[in-house]
Amino acid sequence: MSSAHPGDQAGARFDALAADLVEPLRRYLARRADPERAEALLEEALTECWRRRAEQPEDGGALLWAYGVARGRLEAVAMAEPGPPQGGPAQRRPDSAGPRRYRDYLDDSLREAVGRLRPAGAEVLRLWAWEQLTATEIATVLDITPSAAASRLRRAKAALRAEVDKDLQGPSDPPLEAVVRGEP
Repeated sequence: MSSAHPGDQAGARFDALAADLVEPLRRYLARRADPERAEALLEEALTECWRRRAEQPEDGGALLWAYGVARGRLEAVAMAEPGPPQGGPAQRRPDSAGPRRYRDYLDDSLREAVGRLRPAGAEVLRLWAWEQLTATEIATVLDITPSAAASRLRRAKAALRAEVDKDLQGPSDPPLEAVVRGEP
């Protein structure tokens, strides 16, 4: 993808940045779709970024903007295909290899707990944990205010904590936080 017109400053900015966008977007999509679908979505997202290059922020927020574009492609696919996503996200982190370790089982349990959360909360957690974004950066990706992003993140963390507590305790066990604090 190179600039169609020599005087296209937005195109030149995008051309300079495109190589830096590919791998983060690939990881973002691989965590949310099966491998084949993720690659197709990557191509679509990069093409859409190119088409919308004039909207690309000049202040260094291009990756956050590109995450927002990729998120839009994911939402479009989800709306076009009712029911659960075909194949779903990869069950293991795309950068992991080799035999399953204890950590893989913990990752699977955590992923299942995140999967039981409301979609908006789960996405905020994914952006925070997987993409390592701050609440302000999450706000940019989701096109919401920073305070709304911080609030969603706080609520999503609490909901995840409750889901993990349910997984770790039996029906008559006290809440995990009470056990950690030494309460009966």
